[in-house]
Amino acid sequence: MSTERVIVHESLATEFEAALKEAVQTIKDRRFDLIRPSAVDELKSVVDEAVQAVRSSSSSEKDCTDNQGARLITPEPTISGTTSSPIILASVPPSSPAYQNESFAPLLTLITATDTADAIRIANSHPAGLSSAIFTSDIGLALTVAKKLEVGAVHINGMTVHDQHTLPFGGVRDSGWGKFNGRGAIEAFTRTKTVRLGIEGHMLPLEAL
Repeated sequence: MSTERVIVHESLATEFEAALKEAVQTIKDRRFDLIRPSAVDELKSVVDEAVQAVRSSSSSEKDCTDNQGARLITPEPTISGTTSSPIILASVPPSSPAYQNESFAPLLTLITATDTADAIRIANSHPAGLSSAIFTSDIGLALTVAKKLEVGAVHINGMTVHDQHTLPFGGVRDSGWGKFNGRGAIEAFTRTKTVRLGIEGHMLPLEAL
């Protein structure tokens, strides 16, 4: 449920990126555990692929096109053993695995949108759809966007990491099938059977059922 993609309106992108850089300074020395040893190599490959064009062509931080590569916002990552320092990429090309895939690692991609419709399009373009969050002071707009997001959960002005035993939880598309928690979990682990008995001219008493 951890946030891996942040979509921000382009008018706020510069201010948001500065705030993000400042926030990450508080955890820059922290190492996060990866789910399996092979995830280390996968993470290195994803990050290297995303920023390779920038490293090889220029140190400029101008926005990239689809063949220019991404910008690394955080310091050069420390990825070793089964841990990694936090990594934030901006201007990630849509063709990049960092844009398209779930990393299951401390990797965050920052994506800009021109307007609300563009933000919804970007969000729904991902093959996975488990949990999402909307941050806005316009609650009416938030509810409208929530209806259009193709995900299993939407949190308005709250983080994506949230679990409550009374609320069914599950995703769409590549995020799997079924639900856990609440009624959804009961239905997912219950096998139902329909038995129909018809007797012409007779109504069975309730006790017979």
